Amino acid sequence: MLEHLVDEEWWKKLRGLNVLTAIGGLAGGLLGGAWFGVRVLLVGGALSPASVLTAAAIYAAFGALATAGVGVLLATVGAGRKLSDLSAAKAGLFGAVLAAAAPLIFMAVSGAVPSSVLAGVALRFGVLGGVLGGGVVAVAKRAEANELASSQSPLLTDGE
Repeated sequence: MLEHLVDEEWWKKLRGLNVLTAIGGLAGGLLGGAWFGVRVLLVGGALSPASVLTAAAIYAAFGALATAGVGVLLATVGAGRKLSDLSAAKAGLFGAVLAAAAPLIFMAVSGAVPSSVLAGVALRFGVLGGVLGGGVVAVAKRAEANELASSQSPLLTDGE
C-alpha cells in the first residue's frame, strides 16, 4: 500500500507537480494583483494595499489550483508515454480549458460574482493556463534534448 513512498520516480513527479503549482500560484498572484490594481486605478477608485493583496491571494489560489490540475492531467495523459510523444499544443489546450474552468466553477458555485466578471476571469486564467501548460511541455522537451546532446558529446580529457 505504501510502496510509492520508496519509489524515487514517484517523488520526482511529486516534486515536479509542486514546482508547477508554485509557479502557477506565483504567476496568478502577480498577474491578478497587478491587473486588479490597474483596473481600480483606471476606474478611479481607492486603491489600498489590503485590497491588492486580497486580489493577489485569490488569483494565486486560482493559479495554483489550475496549474496543479494541468500537471495532474499531463501526468495522467502522459503516463507510459515518452516525452517526445507529448504535444505542447495539446498541453496548452488542456491547460487553457482547465485553467478557465477552475474560477468559473468556483465562482458559479459561490454565486458571489456576476457573470460578466466570470468571463473576464476565465479568459485571463485560460490564457495563463494555456501558456503554462504548453510551456511546461516545451521546456521539458528542450531540457531532455539538451541533456541527450550533452550526454553524447565526447568528454574532453588531457586538458584539451
